Amino acid sequence: MQALPEEARLRAAALPPAKRGAATVFVGGGTPSVLPAAGLATLLKQVRAHFPWPDGAEVTVEANPGTVTREGLNVLRRAGVNRISLGMQASQERLLALLGRIHTFADVVASVRLAREAGFANLNLDLIYGLPEQALADWRETLEAAVALEPEHIAAYGLELAPHTPLAAMVNEGRVSPCPEELDREMYDLARDFLPRHGYIQYEISNFARPGYACRHNLIYWRNEDYVGLGPGAHSHLGGVRQANEKGLQDWAARIQAGGPPGA
Repeated sequence: MQALPEEARLRAAALPPAKRGAATVFVGGGTPSVLPAAGLATLLKQVRAHFPWPDGAEVTVEANPGTVTREGLNVLRRAGVNRISLGMQASQERLLALLGRIHTFADVVASVRLAREAGFANLNLDLIYGLPEQALADWRETLEAAVALEPEHIAAYGLELAPHTPLAAMVNEGRVSPCPEELDREMYDLARDFLPRHGYIQYEISNFARPGYACRHNLIYWRNEDYVGLGPGAHSHLGGVRQANEKGLQDWAARIQAGGPPGA
C-alpha cells in the first residue's frame, strides 16, 4: 500500500509527460479482491495521479468468486472500475476442490448477480481445461454453465502445472492422473467450436468475447505496445525494452524505498 504509489511516482517521473497517460488499467496477478475494496480504490486513485486515464478507459479488477461483496463492488464501481474478471475455473465442485479453490459454483452465480446489480456491464469469466480427472463432458458442462451466466467475455485457459504447487505434487506422486494431451486438444477444439456458436468470437488464443467486448488491455500485449507493470513480479514493456520487477514483496519494497529501479 505504501510502495506501490511510490513506484508509480518513480516510473512516471522517468517518462516524458506525453507518455504517462494510460488507456487501460488491469489489477490482477492474483486475487486483488483479498484487499478491502476501499484499499483498492485508494491505490487506483494514487496511481491515477501519476498515470492519468480518461473516464472512458477500460479499468479491470480480477476477483475470486466468494471474495466480493455488494458493498465492495459498489465501492469499486464508484472508483472508476468498469470491468470485473471472475475466476470461475469450473462448474464441478470436485474440480474446484482439486484446484484448491475456496469457492463453489453457487458462489460464481452469486458474484455475477452482485456485479450486475452494482452496475458492471463488462464481465469476464476465467475457465480452465486440461485438469486432472476432468472429462470432456465436464468441460462441455462448464462451457454451458459459463454461457448461461451471459458474461461479455470468456477466457479459456489450458492448465499449466506450476512447479511446487499442491496440484503438481499430487500429479507427481500419482494421486491424480494428468490430462492426456489428446484430450487437452479436444477440450480446446470444443471451446473454439462451442463459444463462437454462442456469440463469443475468438480474438486471441485463449480469449473469446461478444462483439465490442474484446479486452483492450489484452490487445496491448498482443500488439506489442507499451505498458507499465507495478508491484512485485510485475513486467513492463517500454520503448522495446522489457523489464521484470523483483518477485519477493520485501525485496521489491526495499528497492522502491531506496529510490532505485524495482527490477531488471
